[in-house]
Amino acid sequence: TGGRGGDGGGGNGGGARPPMANFLECPEALDFSTNQCVECPKRKVYVALVGACLCAPGYLTERHGCTACPAGRSQHLPGALFCDDCPLGRFQNETGQQTCDACGVGTYQDVLGASRCQDCGASKAHPALWSTMKKMSVRGVSSGAVFEAATSPSNCTCSDGAWLSEGDCLPCTEGMLCAGMGEVLVKPQYFAPVGQPSF
Repeated sequence: TGGRGGDGGGGNGGGARPPMANFLECPEALDFSTNQCVECPKRKVYVALVGACLCAPGYLTERHGCTACPAGRSQHLPGALFCDDCPLGRFQNETGQQTCDACGVGTYQDVLGASRCQDCGASKAHPALWSTMKKMSVRGVSSGAVFEAATSPSNCTCSDGAWLSEGDCLPCTEGMLCAGMGEVLVKPQYFAPVGQPSF
């Protein structure tokens, strides 16, 4: 009986590393070298590779502490010394962010470090009829496909159901086939007088 008691005491005593069942569930991080929970200051995260708390993603490391990346910039790595400008076609309108968001359909951004995207239909009479599309060929048939993260105003064109006339997109009417990108055809059994409409 004494032998069993000695074995049990030896397993937990003498500074031995605690068994896996005794590992702590830490709200933030666990230092595996000491089996201790780590609580990092605000805006910092524990990085096991370096064994220290570093400025969290979305923040840059400065002498006085961690500073949030400004709007138009982001940082996905901890402990960074700088924030990255949002690339073309993307934006970020909040501070302290890890990534930049893609400009939605009908918008674009041709400038680095933007906090918002530019609307294709801005200053147009029918802004809702504008989109961002590009030509795609499927089995030899060319068609327009909408896409996000447009990087140039040249990506702006008329949406499906609209056609381009004198620099603006207009809604298609009866007898017109409008598949987008400003292109329009006349439906079978219809005709268009010369110049009416001018496509």
